[in-house]
Amino acid sequence: MPNLTNLTVIVLNYNSANITIRCVDQLLKLHAGFHIVVVDNNSPDTSFLELKEYYQSTEIDILNAGENRGYSAGNNLGIKYAISRYCSNYIAIANPDVIIPHTEVFTELMRTMDGDEKCAVVGASVINPGNIYVPAFSAWKIQSKKDFILSRSLFGNNPFSGIMKWKLSSEKVAEVECIAGCFFIASVDALKKVGFLDEDIFMYNEEILLGYKLKTIGYKELLRLDQFYYHNHEKKVSPKVSNCISSRKRRFASDIILYKKIYSGKIGLALMYILEGINRIILFPWFALKPMITRETHK
Repeated sequence: MPNLTNLTVIVLNYNSANITIRCVDQLLKLHAGFHIVVVDNNSPDTSFLELKEYYQSTEIDILNAGENRGYSAGNNLGIKYAISRYCSNYIAIANPDVIIPHTEVFTELMRTMDGDEKCAVVGASVINPGNIYVPAFSAWKIQSKKDFILSRSLFGNNPFSGIMKWKLSSEKVAEVECIAGCFFIASVDALKKVGFLDEDIFMYNEEILLGYKLKTIGYKELLRLDQFYYHNHEKKVSPKVSNCISSRKRRFASDIILYKKIYSGKIGLALMYILEGINRIILFPWFALKPMITRETHK
């Protein structure tokens, strides 16, 4: 049985104290022996104070990032704290909207990692809201330069294509290139060698860049096909146009950073800007008209 006292689970909170509490309370119910560190990413609401008060009589560590520099920076703060405070050899990243149903998920993932010295990251299969299981949402391959550019177009290729090309290490384990960032376990030694999560990216594409860096230095990522967790990611039915455009801009900025770090090339970069211009011409009227179309349809 793997020793889970060498593991620290990092939960990154932002304006979602109630959701984070639900996640952490479920982790506590497992009585698995791992440490738990919650990082509040400088939430403008009362999240940090709520979390500090709620867990004041427990051994849960609640950290305040001081500023919101994104997913990677927030999680890195927790990772480095865990290394310093607990000398952890393994780190689990868990989004607050993730629920791990039982201890076996952790023990089996750790067993897989311990059984392969080249394994830097291991993940489980994700079940989305409505008990929907889509293998492509758990892990994926790093796209070719052509596919990466075209998949950023609204009319491009499916970014999750190539799912059936996974290499099976056994009937329970698949060798993949990118584990979904909402939940995974990573080796501290491997994270140190790639400089932890890349803080140049605020949000989106973090797991792709991590997978690329690890693969470059000879590590691999593995997915347990027989272990599951729930990702209760909530989506708004009719988001505001301004929020959609803001999110789109942030994703495009992340795509540009990823392109420069992995692919490079002026022609490809120019094509990405052209495709994004076309996307925004279509996105603006679509998100403006969608609520009206929805209302008319349900009359």
